[in-house]
Amino acid sequence: MLQDKRFAYGLLLVLFVAFPFILTTDFLRSLLVLGVIFAMLTLSLDIIVSGMGQFSFGHQAFFAIGAYTSTFLSVKLGVTPFVGFLAAFAFTGLAGLLVGYIALRAVRGVYLAIVTLGFTMILSRLVRYFREFTRGTWGIPNIPPPVIAIPKLPEIVFKSELSYYFLALAFLFLTMYLISSGSILGLAEL
Repeated sequence: MLQDKRFAYGLLLVLFVAFPFILTTDFLRSLLVLGVIFAMLTLSLDIIVSGMGQFSFGHQAFFAIGAYTSTFLSVKLGVTPFVGFLAAFAFTGLAGLLVGYIALRAVRGVYLAIVTLGFTMILSRLVRYFREFTRGTWGIPNIPPPVIAIPKLPEIVFKSELSYYFLALAFLFLTMYLISSGSILGLAEL
């Protein structure tokens, strides 16, 4: 069983690495990046539905909170994208705790889905209303590329769709590992 699982993961890794070399235009690669990001969102939704027996429509709202937090900090305040990512992780987690605390104390099942759908709709309205911060549905332009700077090593700058794809892929496999390995983060989700 373990060998079959390792083979499946190995095959999946080979396919994911091969995709951007088969689909060579920037447009198709940008679709691959979005696909990998949405795969991470799907994993988290699977934890809620399969692991906890609940259903939530709040994922896109929390995705927006994280994206706008990281982008706003990077573009408006000059914070590095990775620090912005960590801040977005923390801020989104706090928002999730707040919404979860309020919603799960009072409702379960289909009612939780309705409450989280309402939260998503309210956040969508707020994004469109506060255009000076969010630029509405257009989003914030001129996001600086992520850079990995390790002393005495050359900087790694993520500028191309190919580099964004492999960065997103690394996060996807890290997410899969944390969820499936029995790590504290993975177990906390189940």
